[in-house]
Amino acid sequence: MRKFHFRGHALFGKLTLDTTPLDRLGPEPLEKSFTAKILADRLRNSSQPIKVKLLDQTVVAGVGNIYASEALFRAGISPLVPARRLTLEQIRRLRNAIRKVLLEAIRFGSTVPLTYDGGDQKNNLFYFGSAPAASDFYEERLRVYDRKGRPCSNCGGAIQRVFQGGRSTFYCESCQGP
Repeated sequence: MRKFHFRGHALFGKLTLDTTPLDRLGPEPLEKSFTAKILADRLRNSSQPIKVKLLDQTVVAGVGNIYASEALFRAGISPLVPARRLTLEQIRRLRNAIRKVLLEAIRFGSTVPLTYDGGDQKNNLFYFGSAPAASDFYEERLRVYDRKGRPCSNCGGAIQRVFQGGRSTFYCESCQGP
């Protein structure tokens, strides 16, 4: 959590932003320095399910719930397996899948429908997303997330949903194994 600190007397003061919590963030997944070895080192001692561990921002920064489910599906890894049980080959596939999912999300924009004309003044937030003329919006490209009961794009089996760490996890039992 970022903290603002204000120190001052009368009309003179100083406002500073405490950025020390940022020091605890894991590596940025789109940097070249984010390697399978680094990811393996961060997962090696954890008995938590890999999906839950990926949501830990000290492991890797910026991987949220949707992207964790999608990356695990693309890597063919069950979200239920303890992180420390992944092989180096699985971790390589996962690292590559995380990068591909995030790059695709950046390319196609947000999973949230966006208003670009400023007509939606409900929350006054700026959303990063693709241009209004983009052919797709990213939610339509999701392979497992929020697709419970729908057919898997790889094998046709039904997409499953479980709750992990208070969040929904979507996966294909056939494609992602036990």
